[in-house]
Amino acid sequence: MWKNRVKIGEPLQLTWELRNISDNTVWIPGDVSIANEFAEISVTKPTSEEVPMPPYVKKCDSAFFIEMKPGDKLAASHQLYWSTQGFAFDTPGKYSVNLEISWRSRGATVGKRASIDVFVDYPVTERENAIIAHMLNDEVGKYIALGGHAYHLKAAVEHIKTVIKLHKDHPASKALTKLYDAQ
Repeated sequence: MWKNRVKIGEPLQLTWELRNISDNTVWIPGDVSIANEFAEISVTKPTSEEVPMPPYVKKCDSAFFIEMKPGDKLAASHQLYWSTQGFAFDTPGKYSVNLEISWRSRGATVGKRASIDVFVDYPVTERENAIIAHMLNDEVGKYIALGGHAYHLKAAVEHIKTVIKLHKDHPASKALTKLYDAQ
C-alpha cells in the first residue's frame, strides 16, 4: 500500500512484501526491515539528487534467516520522514522513493528493487506554513524516527504539541497523534 501524495511535513508510511514465486524453498532474511539493513531506502529529490535514508536505529546482531516455502510472504514497513541525512521531503515537488532489498546466498546477491513516485504538496495557507516550520525540525525528525513516544526529546514534544493544537485535521497532525500520547 503506497500513498502517492503527501503534505510537506507529513511522514510517509511505507510497507513492502517479499513473496517466493519460485517452486523451491529459499533462504531469506527473517526481517527485511531497514533496521536490519537488508533493506535500503533512498529518496530522489526534485533536484535529481539521490539521498540515502539509513535507519536512525539499527538492530545489531539480530539478523537471522528463514526458509521460505513457495508462495510464502514476508512483509516489513517503515515510517519515512527523517534520517541522519536529513528530511526525506523538505520541499514541495515530485520525489521518487527507492527501496532495495538484498542479501547474499550461495555466493550470489539476491534481492528486489522497487520505486514509487510521491508528490509533496505546496503549502497553501499560513497555518500550513506554521505547521511545516514546526515539523521540519531535527528533534521532531528524531522523535518520528524512534517510532514516537520519545518524550525525552523535550523540544520535539513542544513542537508536536503545537502542531496538534494548530491544526488537528492536517495529515501531519494525524500522523503525530499515533506517535504521541498527551501527558
